[in-house]
Amino acid sequence: MKIRSFVIRLDSDHFFNDQNKINSFLDSVNFVKSSVSFIDGKSKFWTLLIHYKESDSKPENVEYQIDEMSKSETGIIPNSADLLPDEKKITEHLKEWRRQRGEKERLPLFMIITNSDIETIAKKQPKDVSDFFGLKGFGQRKIERYGEEIIALLNSI
Repeated sequence: MKIRSFVIRLDSDHFFNDQNKINSFLDSVNFVKSSVSFIDGKSKFWTLLIHYKESDSKPENVEYQIDEMSKSETGIIPNSADLLPDEKKITEHLKEWRRQRGEKERLPLFMIITNSDIETIAKKQPKDVSDFFGLKGFGQRKIERYGEEIIALLNSI
């Protein structure tokens, strides 16, 4: 396993560029886990450590961490090429929602919800907040924070 560190500067000149670098990196590796810290000094910024495995192509079956409560679970990460047209439409709406939330909360987009989590939602299309339990990337906190908004968004599409 390898580790790469990133800095996410909060000023508007750098914020989205820093996020795009991270998202591009995440698209090229097999994500294992991450840790973040907020630095509140002369300048405020997030530091991010990404633990990853290099690979020419991402495997369909991987082990991933859901949250601190449950250690790991094996599952399938959907591939955007496998999405149906209506699922692709859902992913575009979810990405726009995530971008707006990221701006509002001043958080990197992947900390709101990752691309693979968006694709999982597009595939599963949860109808109720309780449908998020057991979905990769959704622990209690994230469900409480974003579940209702995502359900409302899915119902509006």
